Amino acid sequence: MTVDEIRDHYINKYGSIDNFKEKLRVEREKFIQEVKSRSGE
Repeated sequence: MTVDEIRDHYINKYGSIDNFKEKLRVEREKFIQEVKSRSGE
């Protein structure tokens, strides 16, 4: 796959690259909270 094909895939799936980045950011925040809660902080 070319970079353009990959970019098009994510734009089709999430609406835009920014939407995709936002989704990753939200998931990362959730993951960090989960790890903190497990480690008892």
